[in-house]
Amino acid sequence: MESYIRTAIKAAKESGRVLMHYFGRIEGFNYKKMGDLVSKADKQSENKIIQIIEENFPEHSIFSEEAGLKLKDSEFLWIIDPLDGSSNFWLGIPYFSISISLIKDKEIILGVVYNPVLRKLYWAELNKGAFLNDQRLRIQTKRELNKFTVSVVTSYQTPFLAKNVIINLTGKVYRILTNWSPALDFCLLAEGKIDSIISLKPEIEDHPAGILIAREAGAKVKYFDGSEFKLKSFNKYLDNILTISNENLVDKILNIIKDR
Repeated sequence: MESYIRTAIKAAKESGRVLMHYFGRIEGFNYKKMGDLVSKADKQSENKIIQIIEENFPEHSIFSEEAGLKLKDSEFLWIIDPLDGSSNFWLGIPYFSISISLIKDKEIILGVVYNPVLRKLYWAELNKGAFLNDQRLRIQTKRELNKFTVSVVTSYQTPFLAKNVIINLTGKVYRILTNWSPALDFCLLAEGKIDSIISLKPEIEDHPAGILIAREAGAKVKYFDGSEFKLKSFNKYLDNILTISNENLVDKILNIIKDR
């Protein structure tokens, strides 16, 4: 496992250097379907990560946002988001990250999320805890619902669902955020800075690493039917997910957000 996490950290940091070279200097971009944006920074970041993984584990499968699925005859699958928070990046907002996870037989066994602006490296291995750089992360504060800060993660597939969820939460929680970098949101939860993340049909590439980091820090991750989160199969979009610091409030918040 040590070689896997070492490779992921190296890839994340080198990818971060690519992104920081371009950050604040983007002059041109091309529109991609559903309003997303793609640029040299995104593609070069992705190429750097894939290059490092393939140099070390050429037999592993890789899925990345731009390159798609490179399928090999392997039980291992790397899932990569080379620039999570692309809209923030283009606008010069310093809230974006690189997300790298490794899946073995549908189980997330490692996750790395790197914030290159603040040089914060979040990482976790299955059953070994979550870390910020070299500091162990453990969720200590479990606030009540009226003190909750909640991040709502949506996609271009779910605008009306997001609207309903936000309306249902309004007045019941302290603050509702939409940050547009889900991987970093999971890390904020692992640090105890926010309390819950509601993911509405999210894209697969920006979730597994953050989910493992949050879970290893003590968060609970559930589907909207109350069952424990696990990767059921490889699909572009995941089912609706609730990640929460206070497990005693799982049923209460699920009832609120599913209320029609």
